[in-house]
Amino acid sequence: MGRPGITCLTLSGKADRQQMSAIKYKSEVGDIMQLLFGMYNDHQLHCVVHLSAHLDECRFKKAVGLSIDAIPLIGCRFVEGPGRPYWQDGGFTGDDLVRMVKAESINGEMPKLLTLKTDEFSGPQLMINIVRGKETDALCVIMNHMICDASGFKEYLYLLSSIYSRLKDNPEYRPDRIGASRSARQVFRGFSLPSKARILFDKYNLSRHSSGAIFPLESDLANPFIVTHCIEGDNFSSIKSYAEKHGTTVNDILLTAYIRVLHKVLGGSPVAVTCAVDLRKYLPGNRAGGICNLASNLVCDIGPDIGTSFNATLLKVKQAMDSEKSSRTCLNGIMLLELLFGLLPYKKAKELFGKFFINPPIAMTNIGVIDKSRLRFDGIDATDAFITGSIKYKPYFQLALTTFDGRVTFSINFHGTQKDKEKIRRFLLELDNELSTA
Repeated sequence: MGRPGITCLTLSGKADRQQMSAIKYKSEVGDIMQLLFGMYNDHQLHCVVHLSAHLDECRFKKAVGLSIDAIPLIGCRFVEGPGRPYWQDGGFTGDDLVRMVKAESINGEMPKLLTLKTDEFSGPQLMINIVRGKETDALCVIMNHMICDASGFKEYLYLLSSIYSRLKDNPEYRPDRIGASRSARQVFRGFSLPSKARILFDKYNLSRHSSGAIFPLESDLANPFIVTHCIEGDNFSSIKSYAEKHGTTVNDILLTAYIRVLHKVLGGSPVAVTCAVDLRKYLPGNRAGGICNLASNLVCDIGPDIGTSFNATLLKVKQAMDSEKSSRTCLNGIMLLELLFGLLPYKKAKELFGKFFINPPIAMTNIGVIDKSRLRFDGIDATDAFITGSIKYKPYFQLALTTFDGRVTFSINFHGTQKDKEKIRRFLLELDNELSTA
């Protein structure tokens, strides 16, 4: 039963939203790129949030419905036609996006819910399961990666918690629509014309994303899974102290451990690790105009000789990453894609993308910190949370990292066999051991 003043209708009711179904929204290159990534992974973002109490189900559904007003694309269908594709309002409400699942064990129920996926062509682009235990809830949130990257996903989660909280005292509350630019072109507005020309014509070798090394797994397309492993607060504090002592970043230390364990698993083969980079760093206040995809890649390639000690590898990693961060090569590919899809017919641009794009076989993404203070649902605290990226197909392999309340969650997602799952579980334990030894 909802609180007084809170009805179980989202927005003004389903009929009003269905009247909007003719509304169309522009698609951006980042949306299209994630769609095309469907050949490499499920192109979904996955999140789990454990809560300290039960949510008000009606108010939560209303908050989700109102979030469609703020970010219309989550309630849309993606339409490909003879011209440029677009988003079309699907008339969805919070009731369409949210489902209640009562469970004897939240942790036992979560794995099968976390590997569900949206359908971009039928919509909606978001699904949320409230997993209800005896005294607490957990949220399982799946977002189509076409809508945004991990940074945008976090902003959506903060927005949702804010709407839910505001509805308690003001049932008529309506969030402002986030209507600013979702285009990657916003990144280039701060660059001069000569700088843009240098970025465009900068020599960018796509083959550097791959050293030829492939993580050995069997594959089972019918069996997606996500394996997680946590480093608790005390151990993470030790890692931060180690980073400070050696004048490097926590990310460099985690990347070093990752490379050293990969080196063992791959029998000493050279490993080039592609690392996600958030292009919001080029924007004022590190904030994008809208909820969108603004991620690119750096490549950490330290060659075949990684050094005998952790510190030796760390020095090589720091040098490689400092060099990558000081360059603007991560902008070259994004600029080329904007030109490709801006100048050529959609069908031809898709064809060229498929021919020339190289997906890195081994990658790492540090999603960063989930802000606990911004993830509160009217006094109901998040007790644990993590976000992870797409579930990969063979031969692609990616480590994702999320930090919440001083705890780091590693995750690796794959479509594979039970043997693959056990192998990945052992890999994450070995990664933890490598960090502990260092």
